[in-house]
Amino acid sequence: MKQVLRWFALITVALGLTACGGDEVETIKIAFYSGLSHDLADDIEVMVGNGLGEMVEEPTIELHPGMYERLIVDLATHEGDLLILREELMSMAFDSEGLIPLDAAIDEAFFSQISSRYKDVNEETGEQHVYAIPLENDSLFLRELGVELEEPLIAIVPIFSDYYDEAIEVIAHLAQKEE
Repeated sequence: MKQVLRWFALITVALGLTACGGDEVETIKIAFYSGLSHDLADDIEVMVGNGLGEMVEEPTIELHPGMYERLIVDLATHEGDLLILREELMSMAFDSEGLIPLDAAIDEAFFSQISSRYKDVNEETGEQHVYAIPLENDSLFLRELGVELEEPLIAIVPIFSDYYDEAIEVIAHLAQKEE
């Protein structure tokens, strides 16, 4: 019971704080829950910008520690258009009803290589879709950052995202494999 009350209090405070925010510029917001160093922020912004081309100006990039609590608060307050998180956080974030299918970001060959734990069947259509895309060490993103991780980062787009097309473009760019 204490755990539930603590989560309720945390979410209530977060909602209150976000309601007090000023006018913000509307642009895609990409949040990382990975523990990547803040020293990489400029490089990440350049790579994301390359993936977006002329679609939007100056995406908002946020780097957070890979913590469940922060991810829960941001999901509850509908923060972020594209979320890139440590694989271990997927157990909490993966719910195909709350995510947008990402099939358009990859080709058939890449689709077939993606683990079934990142896919689900749409009950209305009976078709299988990918809802999370792994960014592994051979992805353009991690190669250009010069970072090697023990487990992949996972890209997801929550259903509340206002920038679906832009998120798809960024994922397609960052997930490119070495040829």
